[in-house]
Amino acid sequence: MIVSGIKILVIRTLPLSFAILWRFIVTFPLLVIGLLVYGLISGVIAGVVGGLLNLILPGAFTLVLILVSASSSVIPVIVRTRFGFQSRHIRANNSYTGLIFPALTYGALEIIVIGMSFAPALGFLLLSTGSGIPELVSLQSTVLDELTGATSPMILAVVLPFLAACAIRASLLVPLASASIGRDPHSRTHTPFANFDASFWSLFLLVIFSYLLTVVIFVLVYGGLQLFADIGAIEALLNELEAMIDNKAPIRFSWSMASIVTGYFIVMLWIFSLQCTGGLLGFLRLAPAKEHSHETQATRAQTPGPAASAPRRSAEDLRTLRKSRQSRP
Repeated sequence: MIVSGIKILVIRTLPLSFAILWRFIVTFPLLVIGLLVYGLISGVIAGVVGGLLNLILPGAFTLVLILVSASSSVIPVIVRTRFGFQSRHIRANNSYTGLIFPALTYGALEIIVIGMSFAPALGFLLLSTGSGIPELVSLQSTVLDELTGATSPMILAVVLPFLAACAIRASLLVPLASASIGRDPHSRTHTPFANFDASFWSLFLLVIFSYLLTVVIFVLVYGGLQLFADIGAIEALLNELEAMIDNKAPIRFSWSMASIVTGYFIVMLWIFSLQCTGGLLGFLRLAPAKEHSHETQATRAQTPGPAASAPRRSAEDLRTLRKSRQSRP
C-alpha cells in the first residue's frame, strides 16, 4: 500500500506541482497584500480579544498572537492546494474568506503538536547537560561545549520536533485540501479534521523529502557560491553581501543578488508546492471518479448530450400512421 502510494505521488506530483507553482507565482503579490491585510486586521482583533482574556488568564494575549501567526503560515498551503484543484478544473464551494477559519484551526493544531514535541527534547537536554533553561536560552559557551559532546541529546532535540512537524503536516494535508474547496471527497460540506491522516505514510515521506530538499538546495547554492568564489564577479558579490550584513556598507539593489535570491525563492515555492500536490492527490484517491474529471460543471452542462429525437407525435398521428401502413399492399 505504501509503495503503491509513493509511486502514484512520484508519477503525478511533479507535473501538478508545476501547475500550482506558476499560478502561485502569478498571484503572489496579491497573496502578500492579502496576508498583510489579514495580519493587520487579525492582529487588532487578537490584541483586543487577547488583552481582555489576559485579564482573566495571564499569557492569553501571547497565545492568541501565536495562533494568528500559525494561521498565516497555513493560508498559503490552502491557497496553493486550491490552485491545484483549479488546474484540474475542479470548482470550489467556498470563497477565499472561507479559508480563514480552517487556517486558524489547523494552524493551531500544528503549533500545539510541534510545541509539545519540544517539551521532551528540552527536558532531555536539561538532564543531559545539567544546565538550566536560562543557560540554554543564552547559549553560553559552556553549554554549547556540553551540547557538542552530547550527540544523543542534540539528535533528539532536532529530530523529534522535525518528525513531529512532518507527521502533523502529513496528517493535515488531505483535510487542508478539503478546506481549500469547502467540501470533503464525497461532496459533503467540509468537516474539520475529516480524513485526518489519510494516505499518511506516503504523505509523511513526501513531507520529509520536501523539508530535506530545502536543506539540500541551500547547501548546493551556498556551496556553489563558495566553490566559485575565486571568480571576480562572484567574489565581489559575496564581499558586498557580507559588508551589507555586517552594516559596513549601505544596502543597495544588485541584479546579480536579486537573480540568485529570486531563483532560490522560486525553488523553495516549488518544493512546498509538492506538499500541496500530495494533499490534493490524497483527496482525489478518496473521491468518487467524477471528481477526477478535468471538466468543469459549466463545461459538462454545455456539452451536448445525445442527439435529440424527432418531435414526439400525438396518439392520433400514430394511429393514422399505423392505418396508412396497414392499408399498403
